Formats: sequence, C-alpha cells, structure tokens
Amino acid sequence: MPRIRDITGQRFGRLVAVRRTGEIRQRSSVWECKCDCGKRTFVILGSLQRGATKSCGCLHKELLTKDMTGKRFGKLVAKRPAKKRKFGRVFWKCKCDCGVTKVIDGATMRRGRVKSCGCSRYPIPKEKTPKRRTFTHDEVVKALIDNQGFVTHAAKDLGVVYRTLISHCERLGIDP
Repeated sequence: MPRIRDITGQRFGRLVAVRRTGEIRQRSSVWECKCDCGKRTFVILGSLQRGATKSCGCLHKELLTKDMTGKRFGKLVAKRPAKKRKFGRVFWKCKCDCGVTKVIDGATMRRGRVKSCGCSRYPIPKEKTPKRRTFTHDEVVKALIDNQGFVTHAAKDLGVVYRTLISHCERLGIDP
C-alpha cells in the first residue's frame, strides 16, 4: 500500500494545504487548501506538487486585468483597456508604430504572440525591392544549352514551356 504524504501547512504558490479530504481523483489524493485571498478550494496533490495549481483562481483573474497602459509589445503600445471583453479576457486599445490603432487581446500581447497591427506581415514596397531581369526566348534557350543558373527564373518570367523551348532549339538548328 502506498505511503500517504502529509503536506498539511505547506505552501504552494498562494495556497496553504489545510487537510486531506480522503477523496481520490486522478489517482491522487484531494486536499483542501486556503488561498491568500481567503477562499477555500479543493486541489489534487499532483497538481499542487507540479505547480499547475497556484491559487483558487484569483491569480488568473489578476493577470487578466493587469494594467498594461503605456507598455510596449513589439511595435504596439497599449493605450487603454477597451470595452470589448471575451471569455473574461481584457482587450486593449493599442497604437502601432505605423500609426494604426487596433483593439488586441492583452493575454496574447503579454505572451508575445501579437507584436504589430499586421503591418510587419506585409511585403516590402515595390520601390524598395530589387527589379528582376526579364529574359528573351533566345537567352533562355542559350542558357539551357550553356547550363547557366538563371534558367529557372527566366522560364518562370516568360512562362516558357517545354514545347516552346524545343521549337526554339529547332529554329536555331540545335538538337534538343
């Protein structure tokens, strides 16, 4: 028979173990614990030992409503809590460095999942990207014959298909 561990009086986060209830859940004993906020809650021993349960739920509520005014998250600066709430989560009105104001879930910003209004996902403007060279059909055929590296880009640019290449080879008098 397994030895029963006595954790009476031990602290686990905000919880202090008061007494063992005698109930067994998930192959672990259930303990009555008192939270620092004053509430009593029942938690399985394994959850306390792993650190999965640290409070009666008050810690989670505090984290959700944590004041983030003026804090920066990537390109976003939290301005104020928005009126929108979903599943108990607080959404924040944020201003991005690009000038866009957007309402974003505070928890996703704290975890680093959202770092901009979406502007960082857009491609670089065309004036900043280098221009690709376009090739004539004869250059493509010559490149195929010479085995030069720009063939695949040239073929994609012109939409050259195998039959067209063969006809050019025949026109130039080269065996395909």
